[in-house]
Amino acid sequence: MQPKYELTDNPAPEAFQKIWASLLRFNEDAIGNAGARTLAILLKEPTTDELIGGLWARSLWGSLYIDMMFVPETLRGNGIGTSLLRQAEQEAIQRGCRNIWMDTYAFQARPFYEKLGFSIFGRLDGPAPTFPRFFLKNQQAVKKSQSAPGFKPVSVPTLGQQTFAGTSTMGAETHIGLGALDHNLIVGATLAGYDATPDNATKLVAMARMQDAAAKRAVGRRGIR
Repeated sequence: MQPKYELTDNPAPEAFQKIWASLLRFNEDAIGNAGARTLAILLKEPTTDELIGGLWARSLWGSLYIDMMFVPETLRGNGIGTSLLRQAEQEAIQRGCRNIWMDTYAFQARPFYEKLGFSIFGRLDGPAPTFPRFFLKNQQAVKKSQSAPGFKPVSVPTLGQQTFAGTSTMGAETHIGLGALDHNLIVGATLAGYDATPDNATKLVAMARMQDAAAKRAVGRRGIR
């Protein structure tokens, strides 16, 4: 059979899903599970709950790909973009990802991503000011967590610009700890000899909040909520 070709910029709404379903079946027949898992971290206006920005990503086959990230201009420079990426890193580790990758154009935010540990692994040239288009990856956060003996990540609320928590087991003893960067303050808390139960994770977060509040009182700033 010779298929009929139809070139269009206005396909039927169901066309993409039908082609994708066929490709997904092919992938799953070849290697098993091929379904991507969505990750969305949404920024909302606190009084109206209106969606104003956030991060959208998907994990598949050991990688987390960041489709898009947006912080409103009036909120930039306050660590919100950093917090979005650090939360995505923590979730990538929870999902067993080996790396995180994304792409950005010349007029967008390449220096910001590089400051947070992303490095260029590909480049597509084209006319300025849109191009080059850069492809970036970050494997450092995952590698650092895996280097700790018996490390397992633990999900906790984000306490500042960067928050990371996990357990480390050596022999029969397990420690649960976290670290957080809140502007120019670095806060850490550890429960030695405790398992990562929900109750212990709650205690750990409470300890970190008390430390952060005490540090900010000492320098005359308001504690995190």
